[in-house]
Amino acid sequence: MPVGNLKSMSLDELTRDTVRKVLELVKSLPADLRTVFRLRFVEDHSYREIAWHMAISEPLARKHVQCLRAHLREALKD
Repeated sequence: MPVGNLKSMSLDELTRDTVRKVLELVKSLPADLRTVFRLRFVEDHSYREIAWHMAISEPLARKHVQCLRAHLREALKD
C-alpha cells in the first residue's frame, strides 16, 4: 500500500485491513501452522499446552510459533 494511502486511512481502517491480511495469510498456511496460530493466538494456549495438543516437544512448539511469527511478519511487510 502506498504511503499516501496510509495517511488517508483511519486507524480502524488500517486495523481492519491488517486483520483481513492476517486471516488471508493464515488460510494459506499449512495445516500444522494454522493449528499453531489457533492454539497460540486465538485460544491463548501456553507452549506446553500447544506441545500437548500437537504431540510434540515444548521446544518444538516454541519453534513452530517462532516460524509462524516470522512468516506472518515477512508476508505483512508488503
